[in-house]
Amino acid sequence: MNRPDGTDSDRLSVRVVRWADRVTQGFLRRTDGHVTSVVSGRLGGRLFITLGYANAEGSNTVNQLIETARGALDDFGLTGTVE
Repeated sequence: MNRPDGTDSDRLSVRVVRWADRVTQGFLRRTDGHVTSVVSGRLGGRLFITLGYANAEGSNTVNQLIETARGALDDFGLTGTVE
């Protein structure tokens, strides 16, 4: 996955899709209103983290998740690219 053509990849994207097709308003209510996924790994000496979040109110946005991730990095004194 890192070296499909023999050279190191610049980036890697990982997404948890096992529950993605099951996240409905009813499902979220049964899970106390939210679903979270966190996947991490290391590629070419760099650490990556993939986050997913949904809530029953539907009030979360990609921009809010990005800002939360940036805040978490700041809280730990870490730097990184958040996309």
